[in-house]
Amino acid sequence: MDRRQDAWQKVTGRARFTGDLRVPGMLCGKLVRSTVPHARIVGVDTARALAIPGVVCVLLPDDVAGLGLYGHAVKDRPVLAQGVARYIGDPVAAVAAETPEAAQEAAEAIEIRYEPLPAALNIDEALREGAPSIHAKGNYCVDLRIKDGDLAQGWAKAVHVREDVFQFPSTYQYAMEPHTMLAYWRGRRLTVWSTAQHPFQVQRELAEMFALPLSQVRVAVPFIGGGFGSKSYTKYEPVAAALARKAGRPVRMEFSVEEAILTNRRHDARIWAKTGVDADGRIVAREAKVWLDTGGYADNGPRVANSAIAQLVGCYEVPAFDVEAIAVYTNKSPAGSFRSIGKPQTVWALETQLNRIARDIGLDPVELRRRNLAPRGTVLRPGELPLSVDLRGDLDTLADEGGYGPLSGIACATAGAGASPVSVAMVRLHPDGSATVQAASSELGQGAKTVFASIASRELDIAPELIAVVSSDTDLAPYDRSTGASRSTTVMGRAVQAACRDARRQVGGLKTAQEVIGVGYSGPHEGVRVSGKPVLWETGMALAEADADPETGVVTVRRYVSVADLGKAIQPELCEGQEWGSATHALGHTLFESLEWRDGQLINGSLVDYRVPTFEDMLEDFTSVLVENEDGPGPYGSTGVGEGGVPPFAAAVAGALERRYGVTFSELPLTPERVWRTLESAGGKARPVAP
Repeated sequence: MDRRQDAWQKVTGRARFTGDLRVPGMLCGKLVRSTVPHARIVGVDTARALAIPGVVCVLLPDDVAGLGLYGHAVKDRPVLAQGVARYIGDPVAAVAAETPEAAQEAAEAIEIRYEPLPAALNIDEALREGAPSIHAKGNYCVDLRIKDGDLAQGWAKAVHVREDVFQFPSTYQYAMEPHTMLAYWRGRRLTVWSTAQHPFQVQRELAEMFALPLSQVRVAVPFIGGGFGSKSYTKYEPVAAALARKAGRPVRMEFSVEEAILTNRRHDARIWAKTGVDADGRIVAREAKVWLDTGGYADNGPRVANSAIAQLVGCYEVPAFDVEAIAVYTNKSPAGSFRSIGKPQTVWALETQLNRIARDIGLDPVELRRRNLAPRGTVLRPGELPLSVDLRGDLDTLADEGGYGPLSGIACATAGAGASPVSVAMVRLHPDGSATVQAASSELGQGAKTVFASIASRELDIAPELIAVVSSDTDLAPYDRSTGASRSTTVMGRAVQAACRDARRQVGGLKTAQEVIGVGYSGPHEGVRVSGKPVLWETGMALAEADADPETGVVTVRRYVSVADLGKAIQPELCEGQEWGSATHALGHTLFESLEWRDGQLINGSLVDYRVPTFEDMLEDFTSVLVENEDGPGPYGSTGVGEGGVPPFAAAVAGALERRYGVTFSELPLTPERVWRTLESAGGKARPVAP
C-alpha cells in the first residue's frame, strides 16, 4: 500500500480540523433550541442574555425570515424556526459571544414562550386519521412506488407465501468530530470553513439564500474527523453565516456530541414484506412496504426512501412486484444520510424473510439464493442500467471461502450507488516532475487523497510521494457533486485519471520547462462510462456464525465473513479497512444501538447513555474477501466499497441465530433482554436445533 497522504499530519497532530481554526476577532456561536416537540413560538425575550458581559448579539427568527427555506431534497427547513418548532432541539435563536462560556450562559438566559401543539412522535401517530400536520403539505415527506409484472399471475404460481413485519432502530453515526463551522464576511464575500461532506452543495445553498453569485461564496473543508453521512449536505452553515453577518465578525459554532446527535441520525423503520415462491423455490411475486421516520425536516429522507425501495426488490429476479417506500414527518430530530442509506433497514427485512422461506420449504439458504440471484445484465428495476456484477460468482465465493456450514447465517445485497456522476479534477504537472491533484472529494478518513495520488502515480509514471492532493475547497478545486454513496474512487477517480491523461497528451512525452494543467471530467459526457443510473453497483455478501448465552441472552458473533465485489482494489488495505468499518457500524445496530425517545425527548442522547461498539465488542473472527473482476465503471475496473458491508450484517447474524435455535427475530437491536425473552417464549433456554 502507498503511504497515506495524510498519515504524517495525523500521527504528529499537525492535521488541522475546523475546530482548530482561529481567525482575528472570532466569536463563539451557540444555538438556542426548542424544549418542546411541537409548538407555536409566541415570544422570545433576549434582555437577560444581551446583558451578559461578552455577548455581542442574538440572532432571532425575524433576522433570517427573508432567507427562505433550504434543503437539497425538499426545501422545508428555515434557518431558525419561523413561528413553529417541530422537534425538541429545533433551533429557535443563536448567540454570538466573546467566549464559549458567555455564549452558553446567554443561550440559557433567553426566554422563549411556547403555545404547545399536538405532536406526532412516531410513524403511527403521524399517519393516523386526524394527526397534527407537521408541515403545511401534511406528514408525507415522500411516497414512492414501483410496480412491474403481473402480480395476480405471480401469486397464482406461488406454492408457498410468507408475510412478515420487521422493525429497525434509529441510530447515530457518531463521527469522532462533531459538526463545526466557521463563517466570516469580507464585504459581500462569504467564507465558511465547515465539516461538510458536500462543499459545493453547501456553497450553492448559501449563495441562493444570501442572493450571492457562487464566485462570492467560498466553502472550505479541512480534515474531517469522520462523517458516515452525518455531515452530508447543508446542516447549520446558514445559521453561522447569518450570525456572523449580524455580529459583523467571524463566528465559529462547534457542537457537542449531544448537539450532533440532534443534527442527524439514521431513519428508524417498519418494513412489511410478502413473498411467494414456486415449487422450485424461485421467487414469483413480492409485495413490500417500508415506512421511514424522517423527523421534523426532510433532510435526505426522499433519497433514503428511493434507496430503500430499490432494496425491496433486492438483488434477485422477481418477475412481479409492487413495492412502496414512505418517508414520514414526525416531531423528532431529523434523519438523513448514514452509511448505506436506506439499505440496512430493508435488506435486514427481506434477507431475513428469505432465510425463513428456505427453512419453511426445506431448502438450503445458499441454494435458495443461487436459484434466484439475478445474472449479470439483468435490469432489476424499470429504468435502471443493467446489473454489471457477477452475483452468483460472489455467492459461490462466500460459500466456498467462507466455510459455509449448517448453522451459518447468510445474506446478500447489491445496490445502485454513486449519487450523481458529475465530478471534475485538475492535475498540475510541475516542471520538476512533481504534480498536484486538485480534487474536491472531502477526506473523511476513508483515504480518498491516497487513492487519487495512487491513480495519478500510475497515470503519470511518477512516485506517489511526488504528488500532492488538494481537496475540498470551492476556491481551489473544481466541482464535485458530493462525497458519499461510495462514489469517490469511481467517479472522482475517473476524473483524476482523465486529467492525468490530458496532462500527458499536452506534454507529448517530452520534458518541459513550464507547468502543464490537465482537466478531467466524469459525468454524462460522450465516451465516459459513468453515465446513467445507477452510477455503480456496490455488492456485499456475508456469512455469520453466532450464539446466545442461555442465561443472559447476550449474543456473540463467533465468526463473520464479508465478501465485497469491488471490481479492482486500488488500495487493498484501505478497502479491507472499509469492510471492517462497515461491519462495526452494522454490529452496533444489530446488537445494541438504538436512539430512544420519551414524549418527544431523546432520553439517551449522550455517549454516557448511548452505547457504540468498543474494542471489547470487536468481532472475534473476521474475514474480508475482496472480489476483483475489473468490471466496474471506475479506474482500472473499480467500483464502490465502504458501504456494501453494512446491509447484510444483521440478516446474516439473525439467520445464524434462527437456524441454531429455531426461533424468529423481527426487531433490532438483538438486545440481551429481547433475545432471552424470545428464547424463553420458544419453550426453553437456548435449545439448539440439531444441524
